[in-house]
Amino acid sequence: MGSADPVQKIDGHYDVHAMTPNLRQVDVMGGFTSATGHHFYTARSFPKEYWNRVAFINEPTVRLVHNAVIEKDGAGFKEKDGWNLMASSDEWFGPVHAETAPTARSGWRIGITSSSSTMCS
Repeated sequence: MGSADPVQKIDGHYDVHAMTPNLRQVDVMGGFTSATGHHFYTARSFPKEYWNRVAFINEPTVRLVHNAVIEKDGAGFKEKDGWNLMASSDEWFGPVHAETAPTARSGWRIGITSSSSTMCS
């Protein structure tokens, strides 16, 4: 029996793009520490470069939703920094879940659930 390659991380960066220095981080400053509720975008309302290629990563301690651009890398994948889908300096904003869903009027919507409210685009 041969040995299998170990599981590899695909994230291509650590730094986050916060809108304010007033963050709720106690372990590591300025990076992803509590990424939650990601969603891989498969809808068609956003520009084509998002289709089946961008994952929305929620980071509540830094108050943003990050665009993680996923690209093929040999037999696997790698992630590139796609900056933020949204970010806030509001201390009550802490996104924890993202999803896309069909709607009757607009085709698709992006729902972002915050620790204190729900916002949709």
